[in-house]
Amino acid sequence: MESLVISKPHWSYVMSSVGGIASAAFGLIFLLFAQSGFLNEQGQETYIFKFLPTAWRREMLKDAPPAFLIRAEDRARFRAARAQEAKEAAARAKDVELRLDTVETSV
Repeated sequence: MESLVISKPHWSYVMSSVGGIASAAFGLIFLLFAQSGFLNEQGQETYIFKFLPTAWRREMLKDAPPAFLIRAEDRARFRAARAQEAKEAAARAKDVELRLDTVETSV
């Protein structure tokens, strides 16, 4: 080799390196952890190390409620709330239309 040129790294090169490191870290996390099927105190599903012995996993999750039971109850409440919101939105839209009609006729 006759010559070697060392230059300042370009911004795109630095960002691609950071992106590669971030994707490798996320990939490692996805390989090592999985959803447990149980909820924490905030109602979010917890993640657990995939390779824990079964006895340890049961011990760690013994007080947590199963996610599928909560979800079934919440799903019914969510649907009822959405239906109520849709009715209220339709009523508001009808009220706005009536107001627009009265404004147009009075002009």
